[in-house]
Parts: sequence; C-alpha cells; structure tokens
Amino acid sequence: MKVKILALAFTVAMFSLLTVVTASAQLEGRIKATIPFDFIVGNKVMPAGEYTIERVQPSDGELILIHNEDNTSHIIVDANGAYMSNAPKDTELLFDRIGDKNFLRDMFLSGENTGCEILKSREERDLLRGGSVSAEAVTVPVGTAQRH
Repeated sequence: MKVKILALAFTVAMFSLLTVVTASAQLEGRIKATIPFDFIVGNKVMPAGEYTIERVQPSDGELILIHNEDNTSHIIVDANGAYMSNAPKDTELLFDRIGDKNFLRDMFLSGENTGCEILKSREERDLLRGGSVSAEAVTVPVGTAQRH
C-alpha cells in the first residue's frame, strides 16, 4: 500500500514539474527586432530585416510566429522552454552561427531568465553532427518588446 501511495505521489510531482516546464516555453509578448543578417528557422531562410515574433495564440504557447514587416517571409515553428542563469538586461535573440549560416536558437525578454528555444532544424543537426564545425553564439539585442 505504501508503495502505491509513494508511486502516486511521485507521479503527481512529476506532472507538476512538467506543467511548470511547459508553461515556461510561452513567449509572453511580442518582439520586434532588426536582424542584420539572413537566418534560418526550421527549413526556411529568412532575409535580413525587420521582424515580429509572437505566439500564435495564447493557448498555443509552443507555436511561435515569425514574420517580416511586409509578410513576404513568415514561418510558424515549435518552441520549447529555455533557461538562462542570468536574466538579460535587454530583450535578445540568440543565434547559432555555423560557417556562413545563422540559425535562430533562443528568445529572452528583458529581465526574464525563462524564454523560448526553437527546435534545431535537420540542416543544423546535420552540420553539427559532422564534427568538423562548431556553433558560434551570436546575440542580437532587440529594440522593442511588448508584454501582453
């Protein structure tokens, strides 16, 4: 009987932990950024320019919409929760630069140590798997972030 109670308590605790981790994946606001270089999100190359990044709907925290100002480049991608030990002073986008390619990796709002991590694309995984190249971290500070 004690084993069943302990197993139930463990299950409830793990479910609570997963709920907290899932909630942290939600981007609470809209980010407007000038990205000075072409970059890759999912399987799509996005040209340098002005972008807006936001959740698709408040109930779908894991889906992120990224689009340029005239909507000629846009994509919806899956995101996971991300954690940064020191919260950034300013809102920032983090990229992995591999060779001459830039892959969007993370988004953090100013003062928040939880943010969103974009899932790695097949191309990025393949480049890293070869072992002959490594990813260089590139940070793009963001001018405008609106919290909802």
